[in-house]
Amino acid sequence: MHLHCKYSSEANKRAPKQHLSSRLCFGSMKKYYSFLLISLLFNCRVGSTVPEDKIVFMETKTTVTGQIGENLVLKCKVTSSPPATIHWLFKGQRIVQDSTLTVLDDDAIYEEKKLSLAVTESKLFIDCADETDAGSYTCVAQSPVKRKRLDFDVTLNGEVADNYCTRLNKGKRISEMRHQIPARVTMWSPNKMEEEHTDAHLFCRVSGFPKPTVTWYNRINKKITENMSKYKLLRNGDLIIRNANFLDDMGSYKCIAKNSFSEDSQSTFLYPVSFSL
Repeated sequence: MHLHCKYSSEANKRAPKQHLSSRLCFGSMKKYYSFLLISLLFNCRVGSTVPEDKIVFMETKTTVTGQIGENLVLKCKVTSSPPATIHWLFKGQRIVQDSTLTVLDDDAIYEEKKLSLAVTESKLFIDCADETDAGSYTCVAQSPVKRKRLDFDVTLNGEVADNYCTRLNKGKRISEMRHQIPARVTMWSPNKMEEEHTDAHLFCRVSGFPKPTVTWYNRINKKITENMSKYKLLRNGDLIIRNANFLDDMGSYKCIAKNSFSEDSQSTFLYPVSFSL
């Protein structure tokens, strides 16, 4: 099966016509449809054009209602070209989910490529919510060339959840939470399409205390280590796959965040795209 993305006359001045390799052989139809979905979202099909600098929010639930003492999770999902990172605001102020995060860590590596599409997801965890956590939250998706926002409204009703949050007094609860925060993957890309023979950048941002360790497994489920020249493990948890190509690198990559309290994981399916002039 062939999937073609036809550039407009204006785009053709900058980039050649794109042909996805005829070796479009996914391990399962599910993987194929994942990337077909990305292509459709970007109008990437026969007779259409590949839009540039586009961010599309895929989330539909932006109103969240919970109980005091409940653990809440806000979810934000975007497709973008070039790939975007996601961060959160609360009442206009940036939320840092990982205390070790720096501005440098939050930046995506960006190269000039004919095509780079990705789905990026993020979760914001609100543990033991109280009255001060109610209000307006904003998911900010930012690529090197574009920035878009989506607002969420969190409402807490008067009922109190019956869990450890409300059974412990606030002082003891805060003390315990500071010393045992679950390991969580807070941002990742379920699907990513990159130009073949360029470096692919896979996200795996994590939070937790003690600080989680991040472990990656490649498409044949082999643990990725520092001494593998094919890969580069970044300090923020991300993975670089050098010179990604269809035959050797297409497939699912798994990142695992783990601390003494818990473990969490997410996977990215990478599809290196080949171009013909």
